[in-house]
Amino acid sequence: MGLVLLAVGLAFAKTYLAVQVIIKGYELEALKKEIDTIQKENERLQLEVARLKAPERIASVATTRLGMVEPQEGQLCYVAGKTVPGKQTQVATSTPPEPVEEAGTPPRHSWLAAFSQALQKWLEPAQTAGTNG
Repeated sequence: MGLVLLAVGLAFAKTYLAVQVIIKGYELEALKKEIDTIQKENERLQLEVARLKAPERIASVATTRLGMVEPQEGQLCYVAGKTVPGKQTQVATSTPPEPVEEAGTPPRHSWLAAFSQALQKWLEPAQTAGTNG
């Protein structure tokens, strides 16, 4: 009687495991289909990004939708490149470049930089008091 119960128990266990394997197989197939769908969507999006980054398209949008125009001859200013020594970088400006400040004159700052410096000076006593106590 014990052997019969053991055999029936083993048969149920084997059946249960076989059903679990089949269920996992279906889940695996569903995941493979989902991966395939996502990969196709990724490829489509990469093509869309490449199309949107095309220089011709950017120039077209800039001129038609944004109202930009090509810079005129007097609007170009060449400056020495910082990334590659000896190279020049083209910069389009609407006004001529500002003159370089001499060493004897104090540097000019924007109102934001002046505000930032004033704020730092104002907060400096509070920071030193916070570190002392």
